[in-house]
Amino acid sequence: MITKNEIKLVKSLQIKKYRKEQQCFVVEGTKSVQELISSSFEIETIYASAKFLATHKTLLSSYTENLKIVDESILSTLGSYENNTNVLAVARMSTPQISQLTLDNVVLLLDDIRDPGNLGTIIRTADWFGINHIICSKETAEFYNPKVIQATMGSFARVKAYYEELVEVIKNHPQVPIYGAYLDGDNIKNINITKPAFLAIGNEANGISPEIGNHISQRISIQGFGKAESLNAGVAAGIMMFALCS
Repeated sequence: MITKNEIKLVKSLQIKKYRKEQQCFVVEGTKSVQELISSSFEIETIYASAKFLATHKTLLSSYTENLKIVDESILSTLGSYENNTNVLAVARMSTPQISQLTLDNVVLLLDDIRDPGNLGTIIRTADWFGINHIICSKETAEFYNPKVIQATMGSFARVKAYYEELVEVIKNHPQVPIYGAYLDGDNIKNINITKPAFLAIGNEANGISPEIGNHISQRISIQGFGKAESLNAGVAAGIMMFALCS
């Protein structure tokens, strides 16, 4: 049985202020909750429909103490998914420390990516290419924003995001080349990649900031053949990850 106070709490986690206060975030839908259960995140409570429980008894067998069966009509109002009548979980935030960063592959530097959908797409794509670390500027969209979590389709459970001053990170790793995404850069197909490496992706409207641009080792771009002015930041990041990781 879910109480009115619990309903209020879960709904409040749609707002950044209350996520920060409670140090908790919401995960919605079957796929994402399955990934959450398999991760190292600490789960506070799982709210599931009776139908979901009946078909996922094994999955939920370890959560008898913090599992609550909720009517589908109530469940659909708890999060931002209008059609989620299966399962929703509240988990505790985890803040990875930059000291945990392992530089053995491509690491993304996200310079002021503001759109949560773009950030979620970038995280999901990074997971696809085996990129496990993303360093975000302080202005980049929040990792635990519900739209980010949704867009990752479960990849939030495997990709670590560090929120740091990017210039300081760069200065602390002077030996690591930085490839920056620009409209006028060298064709990425012709680049000989040295790994480990940083791949810098800039703001959706303004690109890479001058502060980061001053440290770029090589400006790279994606050759276009049509008339579109530019690519979506998430799409551009995906193409560049493919080129750098293949």
